[in-house]
Amino acid sequence: MLAIFTLTVGATVGLQLLRGGNGKPKPGSLTSLQPSKVGEFRGFSLQLHNGRADHPFETYIKEIALTGANTVHLVIPAFQENCSSTSIFIDLRKAPSNERLKKLIAEAHKLHLRVVLMPIVLLENRRKDEWRGKIAPTSWPDWWEDYTQIILHYAKIAQATKCEMFIVGSELVSTESDTNRWRELIRRVRKAYQGRLSYSANWDHYRPVKFWDDLDIIGMTTYYDLTKGKSPTLARLLKAWKPIKKDILEWRAKTHPDKPIIFTEVGWPNQDTAAQYPWNYYQSDTTDPQTQANCFRAFFQTWIKEKTVAGFLVWEWQSYPGQDTSAKNDKSYVPKNKPAMKVIREFFSYPSPWGKATSAPAASQPTTAEAPRKKAPQKPAAAKPEPVEEWHVQTEEGEQYGPVSKEELNEWVTDARLDASCQLLREGWPQWKWAEEVYPELGKSAAEVSEEPQIQSVPPPVPSEPAENPFAGIGEAARAAPAILPAVETSPALSPVGAAAGQAAGDGTAASMAMRRTLANILRPWLLFMAVMGFI
Repeated sequence: MLAIFTLTVGATVGLQLLRGGNGKPKPGSLTSLQPSKVGEFRGFSLQLHNGRADHPFETYIKEIALTGANTVHLVIPAFQENCSSTSIFIDLRKAPSNERLKKLIAEAHKLHLRVVLMPIVLLENRRKDEWRGKIAPTSWPDWWEDYTQIILHYAKIAQATKCEMFIVGSELVSTESDTNRWRELIRRVRKAYQGRLSYSANWDHYRPVKFWDDLDIIGMTTYYDLTKGKSPTLARLLKAWKPIKKDILEWRAKTHPDKPIIFTEVGWPNQDTAAQYPWNYYQSDTTDPQTQANCFRAFFQTWIKEKTVAGFLVWEWQSYPGQDTSAKNDKSYVPKNKPAMKVIREFFSYPSPWGKATSAPAASQPTTAEAPRKKAPQKPAAAKPEPVEEWHVQTEEGEQYGPVSKEELNEWVTDARLDASCQLLREGWPQWKWAEEVYPELGKSAAEVSEEPQIQSVPPPVPSEPAENPFAGIGEAARAAPAILPAVETSPALSPVGAAAGQAAGDGTAASMAMRRTLANILRPWLLFMAVMGFI
């Protein structure tokens, strides 16, 4: 019996050491982030192009909820034969039923995701060079009758399921000149659906649309030709976005200053030609995950702080099982398992100029900073309020999240999304610390926690450190200011800060604490067993 005990303990200790390297706690991976609470829509598009009841759409929605997104953009197809067809239909072999769609929306809401619902017209048997932007039916009245019925059908579902936004059309370029038809359709949709309304214009065709005033939010895609070559640098991409941003904002200011903008399709395929031909995912056979990541970073650095932008919907998430999403093989738009995913998560966690989410329609929220109002004379305050602490989290892969408040950090601990293997950095600290140094309860086993329930109610002590703030300019004052995005990638909020120093500092005390705790957890049940059996 003693030999068995010795062998078992040795094997268990060996397994623990293999898992933990040299014994010090490793910075763990944040496998999930809470949906962002910012006012903007920050999410992923999910194409619902399958009618099978067992198609794992629920799994994909759950995955989206774990990215830090706060929105899922559900894209549901309707079909017509080709560009000259007058009939539009719903194919239940290629789209979920009404009941399934309602359940998917309910699942998204259960996961605290907002839902944007967008019906989209696809061509069943398109001919050469055809796409929905070139629709030219032989009878426009018949086409509009079918399209209106389909849009009203899904608008009613959006109302019944309390979708946060409904998009009345996508990239129907050849129809956009029929302003009266669109206005009549929008008027009828308003009667069926009470939420926010938008239209998704093609990136090069938002100006000719004359019915923006009938909608709440201006929607547009982002498939601009940014460069005339393959694999451009980040600096080149940032330079390319400057005139594009200037044109969009100047047009909006002159024509629709009360309307915020939402980018309805933010996407680049994993190809070396992504920056030049972002709309053509068949353009190249060469994958280039760094170019895809650079395209996303350039876009977000250009737009993330812009108050006139109501949101970003990334195109797209994995939508069918068995899809190879590896950076090496997948040439699609899907950023999952690629460097682009790290960039997206980084910016999804970034503070929003819109502040926290509200229940007010986006169109009614301020799109520019309000002018200061005169206030009645008041006695000076006795003391300034304490500044809000800002924290950063670092994972095993070196990914960083923040800044977040202490309250948000506490929520992450409560939700078990932050464990003892993560590292934390607070304003004023010269280096990273292990999470269990700030939250001692993270280092306890389940048995220890159950034996000491009174300890859980005591807030974890926060070490007293020098008041110097290495994150000056990224605090509450900076969030309220127009410029909140660091100009370079070496900003503490966007790049590793003292990670090596923090890891080196943790090798001593943290390692010994972890080893003692591991041995205690292993030996305690065996010692109890041996005592009961009379061996000790």
